[in-house]
Amino acid sequence: MNDQPTLTLIKPAQVEYPPIKILLLGDPGGGKTGSLASLVKAGYNVRIMDFDNGTEILRKLLTPDEYARLSIIPLQDRRGAKKLPVMEGQNIRGYTVRAIPIHANAWQRAIDLICTDWKDGDKSYGSLYQWTSNDVIVLDSFTHMWRAAMNFILAINNRLGQNPTQPEWGTCQGMMLDVLSTFYDAGIKCNVVCCAHIAYDTDQNEVLHGLPSGPGRALNKEIGTYFNHTIRAATVGNKHVLKTQSDGVVELKNAAPNRIKSTYPIETGLADYFKAARGES
Repeated sequence: MNDQPTLTLIKPAQVEYPPIKILLLGDPGGGKTGSLASLVKAGYNVRIMDFDNGTEILRKLLTPDEYARLSIIPLQDRRGAKKLPVMEGQNIRGYTVRAIPIHANAWQRAIDLICTDWKDGDKSYGSLYQWTSNDVIVLDSFTHMWRAAMNFILAINNRLGQNPTQPEWGTCQGMMLDVLSTFYDAGIKCNVVCCAHIAYDTDQNEVLHGLPSGPGRALNKEIGTYFNHTIRAATVGNKHVLKTQSDGVVELKNAAPNRIKSTYPIETGLADYFKAARGES
């Protein structure tokens, strides 16, 4: 007996649905990126801004034809190993290694995708403002996107690889707020999935609260306000699931509480969630 969840292939939208804009939280390995497979299988046009270099799992979860429909744009700044001294006073006690960005191109490439034309090889998908409710843009992840933004700032200031100053942190926060505001804007009619790692506040080893991991606690508290849906990819027992209800540590929310289940299996969860949020029978 096959007890695996099944998906129903959607047809291209005959009526434009309001876009679903989701903040998808999770710890590393929790299933955030893998959960995107269900949207591809359900027929959505999924286009991924890959800052995490972690989309290989989708090749394993999708058929070759399904994978070919994906658009994945790698957005990682190349790094090189640099040998650094470990100092004790004026004396060198040994050496450590640090991965220093060689260049800072990822941020500008991401902005070009958002603001002009989504180009993937010889394919052009047009502007985000032309996309529909059958399209999904994925930011994977917000956590590494802000690091690309910081690399960009440091490169402009000729300080690439150095520790950011307080003004540089402020500039980075402003840039990321602008990204969130763009995706939040009513002019963006496509669906949005913004993946983010979780930053935990602790007190004497007790976890008090979990927030999206961004460039500073003040901004972390604001990230969720740009989304009507905040869900979490988590591991329960030996299974990955999508959670939609708060647990006292990580606050979650949705715009259709009477239709949304408390948990979904990771294999079909995002597609099922979209269907319920849209009120599809």
